[in-house]
Amino acid sequence: MHELEYLTEKDLEYFRKKRDEGQPVRIIYLSPEVLDQLSFEDIEAMEKEAKDKTGQQPTEEDVEEWLQKHKAILDPKKAESKEEKNEQ
Repeated sequence: MHELEYLTEKDLEYFRKKRDEGQPVRIIYLSPEVLDQLSFEDIEAMEKEAKDKTGQQPTEEDVEEWLQKHKAILDPKKAESKEEKNEQ
């Protein structure tokens, strides 16, 4: 799995621009409340489950599916709308 990185608002603007230009960028909005409830053990269990199932590291799609199952993903339109309101 890829390394986790913390991004700033400026980073998000950059990736949104790339996405809007048609670059292969995927932005996943996560619920801070749900992420607070998840532990590293949960993530390690997900990785182990994927390795046992497929014999390899989980893909981005596997991670996204796991996050959806744990209701950690926010609706992108709602998340972006909320961010725009906070910027005003």
